[in-house]
Amino acid sequence: MATHRHADHINGFGTAANGKGSGDVIRRCKPKLVVQPWTEHPDLATDAKQPKGFAAGDRRTVKALGEMARFQQAVLDRLAQSPTGLRGVRGRLRFLGEDAVKNLSAVKNLMAMGKQGKAEYLRFGSSTGLSKHLAVLR
Repeated sequence: MATHRHADHINGFGTAANGKGSGDVIRRCKPKLVVQPWTEHPDLATDAKQPKGFAAGDRRTVKALGEMARFQQAVLDRLAQSPTGLRGVRGRLRFLGEDAVKNLSAVKNLMAMGKQGKAEYLRFGSSTGLSKHLAVLR
């Protein structure tokens, strides 16, 4: 279960080049269910609307993220149309964007584990199948 992509929440899912990172160990356990927030869904459109019931502050955040994504795409599109010398900048910018996510291996590992088993992308109040996978303590 991952709450959001900040390093202090998901670094434990990070992988290592030698295959012995904590995320590698977790992936080998073949989790049946990976639970993450709805905003992490890999197929989510950059202009996705917020789920019903989000607070006004959350709606503003989602709107701002969508605006940033549209701006980023506009810059990348413009660079793709630029003279040959500038086209390489597109790849470097993409690399820098991924490099800025210090826990990129954790983000990618969570996505991969979700594809191997089942993934749920939830928000407050969502129903989940998590209880099927947890032992009931009495």
